[in-house]
Amino acid sequence: MVFTGNYGAVSGPGIKSLVAITNPGLADRLAMEIDRGVALAEVIPSPFDLHLRDSISNNDPGREAVLRTIISLEQQTDTIVSAAEAAGITITVS
Repeated sequence: MVFTGNYGAVSGPGIKSLVAITNPGLADRLAMEIDRGVALAEVIPSPFDLHLRDSISNNDPGREAVLRTIISLEQQTDTIVSAAEAAGITITVS
């Protein structure tokens, strides 16, 4: 909601609008990456924490869903840093 600026009945400019001022393609790419991460997170079976236990195999469907979501979020790092720079913000990633 912060990215798009849509909060149900209330809407306005979000981070996407800010990034799009200087780089519309980057804003669209980040939107796609965020949508993908959200879609992956939404298919993680409940309860979420059950799939984080040490005794759960990485081949377990719930654990695989968690891992796919984590990978998706990690892959957004460079795009988020680039978007921040487009908005005049510096982010240091270690």
